[in-house]
Amino acid sequence: MRYCDKCGAEVSGARYCSQCGAHVQGTSPLGPEGIPFGSGSVGLSDNQLGALAYVTPIPAIAFLLFEPYRNIPFVRFHSYQSLFLTFAAIVLMFATGILSIFHFIQALLGTLVQLGLFAFWALAAYRAWLGEEYELPVIGEFASRHARG
Repeated sequence: MRYCDKCGAEVSGARYCSQCGAHVQGTSPLGPEGIPFGSGSVGLSDNQLGALAYVTPIPAIAFLLFEPYRNIPFVRFHSYQSLFLTFAAIVLMFATGILSIFHFIQALLGTLVQLGLFAFWALAAYRAWLGEEYELPVIGEFASRHARG
């Protein structure tokens, strides 16, 4: 019998813990057909798929809609987080656009918001590439709830 290193739940033969979603060490990276688990026929690892979710909202949406990607907790989490980050970017850019009557403030604030969003995007994609389920401030909690939920 095997148990999750993170929460102690029983994980008999699973790649991810059904309770906390943690990756179970020592499992085979290949699925039943000899194809890398979670990547279907594209041959990408879960880490690469998680990072790919941040490229645009399109892969994130596709990963949430299609098998086998929507069943992989790591990919699902990063897809949700990418979509929430995109939504936050739209809201923040709209909010800074309202300040267009104060052109200097809008230009300065808009630039700072864009730099901050880019930093969060780059950090999330990099951490996904490393195989970490890194939660961005505020957004990560919502993504975690939706991915587990």
